[in-house]
Amino acid sequence: AETCAAIERALTNLALTDDVKLERVLGVLVPKAIEMLETTDAVVVREVLKLLHHINKRLDPATGCALPVDALVTLYTTHTSTMVRNFALVYVEKGFGRADGATRERAIGRALRGLSTRSAEHVDVLVRLAFDALGTLKRDDSRR
Repeated sequence: AETCAAIERALTNLALTDDVKLERVLGVLVPKAIEMLETTDAVVVREVLKLLHHINKRLDPATGCALPVDALVTLYTTHTSTMVRNFALVYVEKGFGRADGATRERAIGRALRGLSTRSAEHVDVLVRLAFDALGTLKRDDSRR
């Protein structure tokens, strides 16, 4: 009940957040919401999915709004919950196109570790993101 109340508060806060502050709010809210999917409580999962649906409604038209790709990759690579990993990857994919080149490079390097142990669907997404990241690398980068 307490968790559901917190989700409802987050939903209300999201509705009241103006576009200028949206990126900052989503930077905290998205990883926390996805991490809450680790529960086995069906009511909490339903409420989190409702929250993620509203996040998508706000995020889709706000194309300049970045997502916390590094935090999402951390969720993807450290959690054992299939639900958390699947949703983390969905939001990594959403955030990847909005991220700068340095963030993409850093994130994809971490996400590709252990690629051979991932499902075929996850491998497809990660390899596509890796190719997208390659397009942002500079040929004369002194770090390489």
